[in-house]
This record gives sequence, structure tokens and C-alpha cells, in this order.
Amino acid sequence: MIKYLSKVWYILKGSRKKLPFIITVFIATSVLEALGIGAIGPFLALASNPDDVLNIKILEWLYSHLNLSSTDDFIPILGLVIAGVFLIKSVLYFIGKFYVARFSFNQQAQLSSRLLKSYLVAPYTFHL
Repeated sequence: MIKYLSKVWYILKGSRKKLPFIITVFIATSVLEALGIGAIGPFLALASNPDDVLNIKILEWLYSHLNLSSTDDFIPILGLVIAGVFLIKSVLYFIGKFYVARFSFNQQAQLSSRLLKSYLVAPYTFHL
């Protein structure tokens, strides 16, 4: 495994600085995906029984600070928050895919160029 990673590290010679950003985007997208999926169940439970908002400490705190007239008014706001999480996740996912594609194409171009140069400077007997 270490031998394989060292070969990959050698191939990525010019673009090693971009890897932490790409990995960070992947991790952030994964965390937002987990938050979005994990929030659907509690949201549906609260939508079926809005009075349960007062039983959850963080939602009760948020409800009291929004000064809403009833718990029924809180459910659409919570739905918009969940939709916002999905929207942010989708935008971050799109940005991540864009950078991965660009990174991959650049790696392909660099590797092709390096291979062509090595073939051009190889001795004649190499090509026989």
C-alpha cells in the first residue's frame, strides 16, 4: 500500500498542493449529506406532531428566539433550513466535482506530456 501511494505521490508531482482542498471538499460534502439525511426523520416526526418542538432543547431555544405565535409556524422554517442544507451540499458537491474533473484532466495532460518526452529522448534500441 505504501509503495502504491509513493508511486501516486510521484505522479502527482506538480499538483500536490491541490489535494488537501479536494479532500476537504469531499469531507464537507459528506458531512452535509449526513446532516441532511439525518434531519429528514426528525423533521417528519415534528411535522406530524409540532408540539414536540418544545421537548427538544435546541429547537425550543430556537423557537423562543424566533418569537413565533404557534409551533405550526416553526415547521416551515425548519423545512427551509433543511432545504438550505441540501442546497449548500449540492453547490459544494458541484464545486467538488468541477475541481476533481479539472484536476484529473490536468494530471492526464501532464502525464501524457511526460511520457511523450521520455519516449522522444529514449534511445533507438528502446523502440525496437
